[in-house]
Parts: sequence; C-alpha cells; structure tokens
Amino acid sequence: MDGGTEVYGTLVSDIQTDVSVTGKPVYLTASGNDITVDVKKGNMTNPVVTMKPIQNLNGYDNAWVGGAGKNKFDTPNATSTGAKNIFLNKTLVLTAGTYTLNFSSEERTNDMTISFKNDETNVLTINVASNENNKTFVLTEDSDNLTWYVREAVDLSNIQIESGNQATSYAPYENICPIYPRTKTEISVNGSVITREYGQEIYGGTDEIAEGVLTDEYAFHILNGTEEWEHYSVAQGNMFRIKLTDRNNSVEVYELETKCNKYKVTSNASRTNGSVSGARNTQYFDFIDDRFANQNEWKAYLATSPIQIAYKKQTPQEILTTKGYVPLDKGTNEITVSNNDIITFDYCSTLAGKISGTLSYIEDGLAPSGYLSGSGNFLALHLDSEDWDIYTSVKVGLYPSEGSGMVEILTDEEKICVGKITSNDQVFMIESTDGTLTKTDVYSLSDLILETE
Repeated sequence: MDGGTEVYGTLVSDIQTDVSVTGKPVYLTASGNDITVDVKKGNMTNPVVTMKPIQNLNGYDNAWVGGAGKNKFDTPNATSTGAKNIFLNKTLVLTAGTYTLNFSSEERTNDMTISFKNDETNVLTINVASNENNKTFVLTEDSDNLTWYVREAVDLSNIQIESGNQATSYAPYENICPIYPRTKTEISVNGSVITREYGQEIYGGTDEIAEGVLTDEYAFHILNGTEEWEHYSVAQGNMFRIKLTDRNNSVEVYELETKCNKYKVTSNASRTNGSVSGARNTQYFDFIDDRFANQNEWKAYLATSPIQIAYKKQTPQEILTTKGYVPLDKGTNEITVSNNDIITFDYCSTLAGKISGTLSYIEDGLAPSGYLSGSGNFLALHLDSEDWDIYTSVKVGLYPSEGSGMVEILTDEEKICVGKITSNDQVFMIESTDGTLTKTDVYSLSDLILETE
C-alpha cells in the first residue's frame, strides 16, 4: 500500500455499550428468603416494592377465632398438683360425630376418665390408659360439657380435640394475628441497606423507587361494635354484615388480598363458620361466627375483642416521595427486603469495559474526506481499551468479506485489523464478549465519514 494517502478519524459512538438482559425480571420475597442475582455492574432497573399488610400468622396459613380451627379445646395446658377426682370441668360444645383427643404429658401411672354431658345427662365416658396420649371416640349426640377425672399429679400440654379418627399436629384453639403498618422499607444488597422512608403509616401499596411515587392501596379499620351491623342466619351459621364504603367493590373480598386478625378470609362461595367474605359488586364484609346468637352478643364481643381488617380500597392515593436507586455490585448480589415486602426489578448486565478505536483509511483514488466506500480501498482499525482482560474475545472485520472475515485481535499485540472494501453494501463489525455476554456493533461504510487530519 505504498504511496497511499493515510486518513484518520474516530468512531462516532462507543464500540462497546450496555447489553440489556431481556426476560430477567427478579421477584424477591421477604427477608430470610434471600436470592442472588449475577450482574456485571449498575443499578436495578425500574425497581418497585410491593407492600402488603404486615401480619405474623405464627407459622399457619391463616388466622382463626376460637373453635373455628381444628382444635375444639380452649385450654392448651392444665396441671394437677395431686390426687383428686375432678381435674377439669368446663363448657365444651361438640356436635355428634367422631373426634380424637391428643395431648402431651410426662409418664403417668394411672388411667384418666373423661365424661361428655348434655344438660347434665351423660352422653359418653371414655377411659384414657396411663400409656395413652391420644384417644378416638364417637359422640352419638351433641355434648355441651366435659368433666376430666385424674388420680395423680400430672401436667398436660398441647391438649387438642379435633374431628376425625386421626391425631394430627397440635394447633391452638384460636390463632389471633394482629395487623401492623409500616413507615419504611429496607432493601439490603450485600449487607448495605437502602432505606425508603415514607413519613407516614402505610398498610400496603407500591413504591416506584426510581419515579419517587408511593401508592397507598390499602384501607385499615378496627371494628369495635360501635358500627352499624346487620344479622342474618345462613346455612353456615350466624352471619354479621357491615358495609365499608371505601372497599374496592369490583372483586371479591378474597381477591382483594384482605387481611384479618381473627377470621379466615375466604371467597363468598367458600365461606364457613369462622370466616370473613364479601361478594363482588358490593361493599359488604360478612363475618360468620356461630358462637353469637344476635347483634347484642356480637357487639359485646367486639367491644372487648375488636376486629382488625385491611383490604384494597376503592381509590388508591398517590404520594410523591424521594426518587432513589438501588445499586448492584459487580458479580453476585445477595438481596433481602424487610416487612415481607416484595421487590420486582430488571437489571442490566454490561461488559464492564470500553473499547475505543481509531480508523486508518487508505484510499486509492477517492477524495480523503469522502465516504468510506468504493472497491479497492482499504480500512484499518486500531483498537484500545483500559482493561483487555475483561474480554475473552474481540473480533473485527468487514462483512461480507472476500478475505479472512472476522479476525480475533486479542492475540494481536498491536490490536490492528486491516480489511479491503469490495462493495458499497459491506458493513464494518466489531464483536466483543466476556464469555457470558456478547455485543455486536455494526457500522455502515456509506454512513461513516472520516475527516482528514
């Protein structure tokens, strides 16, 4: 190429840019259920925290009021300090059917006797041998009282009476689970905590971190018996209905992800004794509890033991907060979120380097400042990077090529590639990879102009 005119110019855009990893949204659950995300560097893209009312269910699937769970016995533990006849004498309402008694105790030397009565009339008496900790029995008619007889000092714990002929794991007579708001969310990335302060109590909604928009989606009420209630007798028992006008009435209560501290939330079709439900297109909540016969009893109960309920409301409220970001470290990120909140985000993996290039155009008859097109002209590219070790391969070439095609330049000490222009339709390509991600940049020769030095 002696006698040619050498022309220099710089590529108009960086050869290596960010590579978006599509189809990789991350759904992160509560603190203690950590996940890992492998990234090269950068921040979470479009991070959104989804918040639900905070409620500890004590290891169970839902809350329940007394007797609405599987355990019909309301005294979990009992102690006898010495030999006597009556150990326990208490009201216990059981309908006719098959039941299994189960409990834990230290070694005993005497049998125990339990009598079930209805209006002082004995229905059934069972004997529990000294080596037995469970007993299945059949009531042929309803019972409203239990009398338990022992003849020694004994400690009983986890006492349970449940329907059926199998003794299962212990569950309490009732599972009361208070509901709490939050005033902030904490996101931990590799031990570094990003705190989102809200400046107010919020029971549930979304926090669009990058946009700085907090959406308050949940209403919260404490029902203490002073409200307007209606009473109905339904197939499942006594139902007490309340109208809460801020409820989103487009879906059922169950679909609103409603939380209640005492009653199991069910669909309207699946409601049962001990449940709360509400039909679509209404603003009613229906509580079924057969322990109470009328409104007076129900309201008296609420006065001493109020109900907490949280649900999605008809009109969410948008609140402007501080815009923020969540940085991700290069490599593996361990992420946790507080309050059983969920964070969703995309992330961008990038080849964590930048390649710059200087073009050398050796023309054969064209004006030096013209377009890089024309059969018989040569194009040389000299590449440079601050950290070549990031890459496992960098290939450069013209396409289509009558020569060697894409040439690996990592093994070239000078990092120079020379190609022959044979057609106006050729494109100039640079393909780089770090072993995981590959980025290809394509430049049109007819659009890329070099200025003469």
